[in-house]
Amino acid sequence: MESLYIHIPFCEKICTYCDFAKEVSKPFKRDRYLAALEKELEAHAERLKDLRTIFIGGGTPSILSPTQFDRLGGMLKRHIPMPDIEEFTVECNPSDINPDLAQKLIHIGVNRISIGIQTFNDEHLAFLNRTHRSQDIARAVRTLRDAGFENISADMLFGLPSQTMDALHDDMNQLLKLNVDHISYYNLILEEGTRLHTLYKKGAVELPDEDKEADMYETVIRRLKDSGYAHYEISNFAKAGKEAIHNVRIWKDADYLGIGAGAHSKYGATRYGNVRRVTRYIDTVLQDPSTVREAYPYEPVRDYMLNGLRLLEGISLNDFKIRFNKNVFDVYPSFKRMVEEGFLEQTDGRLHLTHKGLMYGNAIFQMV
Repeated sequence: MESLYIHIPFCEKICTYCDFAKEVSKPFKRDRYLAALEKELEAHAERLKDLRTIFIGGGTPSILSPTQFDRLGGMLKRHIPMPDIEEFTVECNPSDINPDLAQKLIHIGVNRISIGIQTFNDEHLAFLNRTHRSQDIARAVRTLRDAGFENISADMLFGLPSQTMDALHDDMNQLLKLNVDHISYYNLILEEGTRLHTLYKKGAVELPDEDKEADMYETVIRRLKDSGYAHYEISNFAKAGKEAIHNVRIWKDADYLGIGAGAHSKYGATRYGNVRRVTRYIDTVLQDPSTVREAYPYEPVRDYMLNGLRLLEGISLNDFKIRFNKNVFDVYPSFKRMVEEGFLEQTDGRLHLTHKGLMYGNAIFQMV
């Protein structure tokens, strides 16, 4: 087990589009949650000895106080060989970043920050119910650089309600000025149970159609590649050597452990999901950590393909055959047609999406 994900489900406000396990809560509940996290860590002690990456996501991890980060850092040092960690990422909101927080994160061993920017447009930020505004973003990046962070990633969204191509270009102009090391640029997804979904069903918001989304995605790819970012995964771009180690390992089918409310894990030949509701998670773990997760159906071949084809390098045809004792094209006969029509390509023993295939990725993944 080389990768650990820790979920912090607390937020100051709930974003319009978010369907992750999260809630608005008070500091005393966060303290109980940290106690539960440590108990869950203790229950997995044998799986923590060979860790190489840690990713703390949310929710909003940066909502934790300096004292709570000290506590979190202390528990990690007690249970994990921290000198062996290659990459330790924490997600942060721009409005939370200040010199004290930056130094605290350095102190506990964090060497990579993922900033949830989403957009620089203040009207869009307000609609998304984000806690920051455009003026906070550059200041946050400067603060992290001044603290010594050499690996900063930015999370961005396109396909927002009423977003024009001009607005997308403006977002990208401001993003590129930041000169961050890594960029995740996602298409806004309409998730059931979110406020965005409710508004969409009522006809209160209109989302870009498929053609406009494709144009926006093409624009993102072209501009980031022209600016020196390698496109290595469907939604991810990096300067040389700055690919997300944690995520790449998971996309390449490595085992990983997830702790916290709603966190998922894969190890052995099984996938697990933790209890999602925060209060129930806390109460369950503090009573008996072994009962907090449940196994759920896992299709190794399908999972391998869905993750592997996300990467621009694709999957190794030989590795697939060795691992599953089957030929990819026997398992997925429709892929032969996808190659003939230019959506997939074989290069040096690997099967990968073409540029044309990237534009129709969802349709291809539905065949897996």
